[in-house]
Amino acid sequence: MRKTMGVALALAALAATVVFGGWLRTPAETGPAAVDCWFEPPSGERVACFRILVPRDHDDPDEAAFDLPVAVIGGGAEAAGGPAVVMVNGGPGAASFDTVYPEWSMTPLWFEITEGLRADRDVVVFDARGTGRSRPSLDCPEADGDAAGRTDPPGSETPFFQRQSGSVGACWNRLAASGLDFGAISTTAMALDIATIAEKLGYETVDLWAFSFGTRVALETMRHRPGLVRAAVLDSALPTHGSVDNDLPWMTWRAFERLFDDCERDSRCSGAYPTLRDDFLDLVETLNEEPRRLAVHREDRWGEGARVLMNGDDLVFYAYDAFYVTEALRYLPAVIEAGARDPDNLTWFYRYPLLADWGLSEGVSLTIWCREFVPFTDEAELRAQAEMYGPVAAAGAAIATTPACSDWPVEPMSRENRSPVVSDAPALFLSGAYDPVTPPRWSAEIAEGFPNATHLVFRGAGHSPSAGEACAVATAVRFLRNPGGDGAFAEPDCKLYREPPDFVIQ
Repeated sequence: MRKTMGVALALAALAATVVFGGWLRTPAETGPAAVDCWFEPPSGERVACFRILVPRDHDDPDEAAFDLPVAVIGGGAEAAGGPAVVMVNGGPGAASFDTVYPEWSMTPLWFEITEGLRADRDVVVFDARGTGRSRPSLDCPEADGDAAGRTDPPGSETPFFQRQSGSVGACWNRLAASGLDFGAISTTAMALDIATIAEKLGYETVDLWAFSFGTRVALETMRHRPGLVRAAVLDSALPTHGSVDNDLPWMTWRAFERLFDDCERDSRCSGAYPTLRDDFLDLVETLNEEPRRLAVHREDRWGEGARVLMNGDDLVFYAYDAFYVTEALRYLPAVIEAGARDPDNLTWFYRYPLLADWGLSEGVSLTIWCREFVPFTDEAELRAQAEMYGPVAAAGAAIATTPACSDWPVEPMSRENRSPVVSDAPALFLSGAYDPVTPPRWSAEIAEGFPNATHLVFRGAGHSPSAGEACAVATAVRFLRNPGGDGAFAEPDCKLYREPPDFVIQ
């Protein structure tokens, strides 16, 4: 249970840090420093903001530290509704505050989706080490500036991970020269940070609500601090074992096959687009044989008349990206068929064509991928899946992150730290049936190690359904209100859970 916030506030007076070689050095017992919030909370909301120091190396807590921004929203002195709920964001490297894209801030999302908890529960939101407002930061302003300064939309003349090779390499050189220990950026370290945050805020137990890569962090928290976690919602789960990239060809093929199958089963969709699968595969083949320079439908970004060279693999890459977004799923058949009539329409799929992202710490993202995922990629498996599932899968294989690591040379993690997690804690696994990057199969496999868990698949959803889809949000809140109790694992009674997308017919 939770101790009073007064203890934490009293400890704030002990905070004292000294900048040293890019790191913050502090005694291990330093408490949370209360600070003014860096965002404007909604009217009437209870919010307390802190800077909390977590050890660079949790095995040596007296040495250098990361300084994390932490916001506690809702609840109150008693927090009578149960343990604090710690929100674990994804990425890796995604900021929990500020902007994810230039036009969208993450901060309001936490208030929106936790409304059903905050009356009597503390909700804890934080930036993971190296991300967002944490210090030191592994953000790459070199890459962000490079992206912002582009005047022409990048096309297939340059492969994705080579488009910003120079600016990404410059970022790595700068961080390496500063003395940054890239080995301090790991899923396990982030998991132990959660335990440190809980301890310094006075929480004896917590619930976790995690998204995408954040589920991997949550799983490691449950492995390393099993007594801390009462219950967990794991939305779009990422395994701690195996290699993500190994499944990329199959995952890509699977997403498109689900779309084609659902359209065929829908009389309106199949009546309007009877050859959807063949039309898309023909487009991929045609553009791979002869790439086309197509008009880009983003005059606000690239100017009037901008065109981009697109091949078939590009089409798969950008269309695949649309499967993340639940609302976008409804429009995919119509856009594919519009592209079959006029290829210029295919660039409606053309979204953000660069690695740099204003809300992403590129350094954290690349460090995690190049330490924990890429070293375990089986190139033979990639090739075998690409051959098995055809041209869409072959395009998916090209999404593999291996080329990025030539500009980000970090040491791989030990092969010993890759076993599945086993836990008796109540856990609710949520998946979107269309999720292109954390398929439901992964959640089902992880859930085998959780005897007190269930797995719900939302039939009409993409990635991370509880990050904004009302029915999935309500399901997560209901579970966290009474994990393991009556109704905690009940199937949702909503269209998003029962039915595929309501396809738009044009």
